Amino acid sequence: MKSKILLLSAFLIVNIAQPIRSQSNEAVNPALIYWKEFLMLADHSKLDQIESNYEKATIDEEYREVASSFDNLFRHLERTASSSKHCDWGNDFSEGPFLVLPHLMHAKRTIQIVRLRSRWHIEDEKSGKAVQEILAGFRLSRHVSQEPTLVNTLVAYALNGILLQSVAENLYGFSKEDIKLLLEGLDNLPDEGSMESVVHTEREFMVGWLMSKMEAIQKSNHGTLAEKKNEALKLLQSIAPGQEDFESHFSELSINEMITMVREVLPFYDEVPALFRLASTKSIKSLEQHHEKVEANENVFLKGFYPNWRRARIKDIGNQVRLQMLRAALSFRLHGSEALSEINDPSSNKPFMMEKFSANGVERGFILYSTSPDEAVQKQAFVVVSGPRLRLTGDRLGQLWR
Repeated sequence: MKSKILLLSAFLIVNIAQPIRSQSNEAVNPALIYWKEFLMLADHSKLDQIESNYEKATIDEEYREVASSFDNLFRHLERTASSSKHCDWGNDFSEGPFLVLPHLMHAKRTIQIVRLRSRWHIEDEKSGKAVQEILAGFRLSRHVSQEPTLVNTLVAYALNGILLQSVAENLYGFSKEDIKLLLEGLDNLPDEGSMESVVHTEREFMVGWLMSKMEAIQKSNHGTLAEKKNEALKLLQSIAPGQEDFESHFSELSINEMITMVREVLPFYDEVPALFRLASTKSIKSLEQHHEKVEANENVFLKGFYPNWRRARIKDIGNQVRLQMLRAALSFRLHGSEALSEINDPSSNKPFMMEKFSANGVERGFILYSTSPDEAVQKQAFVVVSGPRLRLTGDRLGQLWR
């Protein structure tokens, strides 16, 4: 119930901001379409059956019933394909670190439904439908990333991972025309949010917000210095509950000293965008040195509250690798081995390594290898021969799905 109230509130905020007139799809904020569908999805009777059916080794009647029950969702989401507007989710950043992002849970659920339905479409020889819905999923992921917070961006990366698996396990069922449409669709997705924008947003959204609140307390004409200090301390405790060392350290400071300690964090944010622009290996090394500088600093707020940008950069590179790996796999299916030499692994700027793989003595597909610092994308199998369902990543790659 709470989730639905949050969704309704968000839908109303975004909808009120729109002029009341007939609009072409091109002029519609995509978030309006998503919020409406997320509201409908929240009451869907089959939600708790999505994962249990996807995990099945084979598709049965229950699987088909669950998958087909989401037909209307994708019929409506197709409207986002013709929208050229930036996706404004209507979130109020004046809430700072207390901002709730209910759309992320529903975005992930929608992508899980894409994955569920892709298998069903391929099984029923409706590969065109699978292509259409996978591209709708990638659009949703891009639209999530257009609001540049760290959480949004990392969730968008995770959504791309689910979508890659949807293609990888069903590649055998796509015709050459399907593959061409997938590649064309991937090349025409909405703009993606950048990590540099994320750094700026996090700087203002977290530290900037906290500084403005603490400075307002400091300048207030109400209360004694002791009362102002206690109010500022409660604010700090509210955004970092349970960190005893954090709380005990700040309790010994005056409000001016608290503000100074928070302000000292800002230059660290300012260093990061340039480090993200470096080539992959150098970027990771530089951000590792940056993180070591943070850990060596005596500022408790910096060490307790500052993001690990090295880890974020690894996920950023992993996402780039994942998308290029998808393009490489699709191009390989269209044009053969020569196509692999034309698409580089972003982590090494060299072509992906490829080898064919078999299961139970039968050749089933191929594996692409990456030098990515993100272990989750260092190897990915793609199925090109139908047969028993297989694991396609990690240590269990090539094993039967049980």
